[in-house]
Amino acid sequence: MSTVIYEAQAAALRGITSSEKVVALILAARMNSRLPGWGGRPVAMPKITDLARDAELDKRTISRAISTLAERGIIEITRFRKPDGNLSRNYYVWTADKSDAY
Repeated sequence: MSTVIYEAQAAALRGITSSEKVVALILAARMNSRLPGWGGRPVAMPKITDLARDAELDKRTISRAISTLAERGIIEITRFRKPDGNLSRNYYVWTADKSDAY
């Protein structure tokens, strides 16, 4: 599926702050539904620092926005860890079409 669809869904979200909407739009633009192992589900895996740079927001604001997006069912977060137990990267699965905000 094209990222344009996810971007349109992000633009249609209601009941979230402007910062949350900006983060949702950036995540939607980065969704990839062709990643192996994800069964065609739209997934993005940007770093918080990259989101902060793109949104021109601080990392704390990005983290809060991501938490809210997950609480509202707009995204699902899958956390991966390195063998030593440290966090490797978060994967964000797009689920906005199932959210009450859509």
